[in-house]
Amino acid sequence: MFGNLQHIGKITRTHGVKGEMIFMGEVDASLFDFLIFCFDSLPVPFFIDSCIKKTSSTYIIKLEGIDSPERALPFCGLETFLPEDCIIEEEEDELLENEMHPITGYSVIDTVLGSLGKVTELLDLPKNPLIVLLIEGHEVYIPWHDDIILEINDDAKSIRVTCPEGLLKINQ
Repeated sequence: MFGNLQHIGKITRTHGVKGEMIFMGEVDASLFDFLIFCFDSLPVPFFIDSCIKKTSSTYIIKLEGIDSPERALPFCGLETFLPEDCIIEEEEDELLENEMHPITGYSVIDTVLGSLGKVTELLDLPKNPLIVLLIEGHEVYIPWHDDIILEINDDAKSIRVTCPEGLLKINQ
């Protein structure tokens, strides 16, 4: 479409109240600093502020300068592109598979119970990703769901959640 640009995915919808969007793509969006969108038949780059992997092909991204759902709405349905020379080959990508997830070590804070602990892992299960943390020596799983995950603050390295009653006792 645009010379050396390769289609990599699309923005499917807005997410949250701070301008985040859901990106579904053919590449690991967390590996890139920017995405290119087509506006008025012209390629326009936008820098990525944050990118959190939800599933193997779905990410929550926040673009610089997009700070509300209203500003994110025009991106919904838009295809995304990258220069061909930015795309990592499959064999290189395999080397990155074992790296820690970006939210590992983030503090998890429940709106009622307060501090729960730190994220030890993100289990990227198909259609059911889970945040794993240790509470009093027990692994606890918190579903990665819009109704539970309220906010991710990359600056404070924290995740604000609202856990349904009894969720934290399931694994004890």
